[in-house]
Amino acid sequence: MVNRVLTGVHIASAAESMAFAARLGLNTRLLFDFITTSGGTSWYVSSMK
Repeated sequence: MVNRVLTGVHIASAAESMAFAARLGLNTRLLFDFITTSGGTSWYVSSMK
């Protein structure tokens, strides 16, 4: 159950980051690449490629 909650948090935070970047007019593809290769990423977010 804890794993499911953490997965949901990762998905929600990645979506919020992408929406915020899009609103600022930033390159969301570049942000996604950064999120999926940084040290704080999760395997679930990385599997969304």
